[in-house]
Amino acid sequence: MIFCLTGCQKLSTKNSAFQKGEYWVRQGQLARAQEYFKHAPQAQAHTYYQQIASLKRAQQHFNQGQFKLSQQQAQQVSQQGPTLFNIHKTARQLTKISRQAQRQKFLGPTVPTSLAQIDSTNIGQKINAGILLDQDSGQVIWQKQAQQTLPVASLSKLLAVYTIYQTLTARHIALNTKIEATSVIAGIENHSNLSTAKLIVGQKYSIEELLRATIVASANDAVMVLGQYLYGNQEQFVQQMVQNAKVLHLKSTQLVNANGLPIDIDPSIANNPQAKVLENQLSAQDLARVTQALLQRFPQVVKISQQKQIRIGNEDFVNTNEMLTQSRYMTDKYQVDGLKTGTGEAAGYGVIVTAKIQSRRVILVILKAPSNTARFEQAQELLDYLAANWTVRREKLPTFPRSTWMEIWRNQNVHTPLQLQYQINLLDKPQQLDYSIWNHKQQIPVLPSNN
Repeated sequence: MIFCLTGCQKLSTKNSAFQKGEYWVRQGQLARAQEYFKHAPQAQAHTYYQQIASLKRAQQHFNQGQFKLSQQQAQQVSQQGPTLFNIHKTARQLTKISRQAQRQKFLGPTVPTSLAQIDSTNIGQKINAGILLDQDSGQVIWQKQAQQTLPVASLSKLLAVYTIYQTLTARHIALNTKIEATSVIAGIENHSNLSTAKLIVGQKYSIEELLRATIVASANDAVMVLGQYLYGNQEQFVQQMVQNAKVLHLKSTQLVNANGLPIDIDPSIANNPQAKVLENQLSAQDLARVTQALLQRFPQVVKISQQKQIRIGNEDFVNTNEMLTQSRYMTDKYQVDGLKTGTGEAAGYGVIVTAKIQSRRVILVILKAPSNTARFEQAQELLDYLAANWTVRREKLPTFPRSTWMEIWRNQNVHTPLQLQYQINLLDKPQQLDYSIWNHKQQIPVLPSNN
């Protein structure tokens, strides 16, 4: 009896490994299945193991740009039998895309990368950090230190505005809803150099008024009153912003409050005890992502951001964006309709500009400029260069399994065809087929929207 039990257990273990291997193949997890086939004694298991190993090598050849070798290796597996359906299917997929890679001359992985297409010019040399991209496609046209985390002052209010709009929509709260300015703003008025809407504690204002004050006048008291009404306290407001930062895949965001003030002059502090910085910090790339999401989900924000002047209570406030129509840095080459400025001792002078050029909306982020004048001059230089030297072309890209059309910014003097560099993983689920777009030996980076 003891001998029989032991033998049965061994048999069961052997069958279990084989069955698990078959199960993971059915799930499309070929790499995981291979480990089980490796330990199963059946001849069939050894065959499946070798077939998956061949597909692994074929995939490696493809990702190294050896497309012909990849095709030959995958084709051999597709012609073998017996095999499991998903092994055969993957072999056929890899054969097909390897053949297409040779025919359409996909790029291998050894081409030197470029941060963005305008990087090779002298444009934007005085800018400390920033990014310029197409709103819809996410194509990065120019960038410099775009991933560097920096203090951004009131530019962080855009994440607060995104969070507020999201909550208003989810709760079906009307913009004409009147809410009371509470004592949470007490102390703000003691700092004469801070941007406020001069709200009066105990007085009621509509949500729309407070949003206009936040976006146009960068009013710290307005955004705090909105947060207090919607989330109960400033701490919960910040936590919701932090959650949205995660959802939007912001890489380097550090938040201590909703208003963007340094913690030593924010009367509502104790907002985020986990924070390791003294004021809100983001990268230019993160701010571009927030702007993309805001414009896509809540495009009505532009109707506010392009207003030259607003009135809250008995006070008038002028928009600090000096690139709007009839402003100091306006131009007839393109139309600027937003979006936000930010100024602080550590942050310097920053601006996020949204503009329509050739019927395409572009987003430009400028951080840490040395003066108010410098931030707008730097922004204008980049946008002028784009409008004068670049054009949007409808290009046919050799994507797999069928070609697709895409609107792409191109230098008017460059006529080289676009190519794709693929990286694939067909042995795991979900299968991945990632590509980057190249113009000669320059990569065209893309920052896709998260919504």
